[in-house]
Amino acid sequence: MEQVPISELCDKHGLQPTVFYRWQKEFFENGTAAFQPKARPTLGELWPESEFRITPKDMLAGRQQEIHADRDRKLEAARKQQQIRRQRPLQP
Repeated sequence: MEQVPISELCDKHGLQPTVFYRWQKEFFENGTAAFQPKARPTLGELWPESEFRITPKDMLAGRQQEIHADRDRKLEAARKQQQIRRQRPLQP
C-alpha cells in the first residue's frame, strides 16, 4: 500500500487538513466507543406511554378500537423492523 500525504488526500476530497486532524484526534480519543454494543431503545422510548393509554375522553368518544388497532399496527411494524435488523449480516 503506497503512502500518500494527508494534504494530498484532503485536496482530493475537498477537505481541510485541520478538519481531518480534528476527526483523527476525536477518533483516537473515542474510537473504542464505535466497537461497543449499542443499547437498544425500550418500547417506552419508541412510543411514549401516553400513546398506549386510553383516556376517559377517548372512551366516551368510542375511540378504543381505533386506538387498539393503531397500537397493534405500530407494534407489528416494530416487530418486522426487528426481524429485518436480525437478518442483516454484521458489518466488518
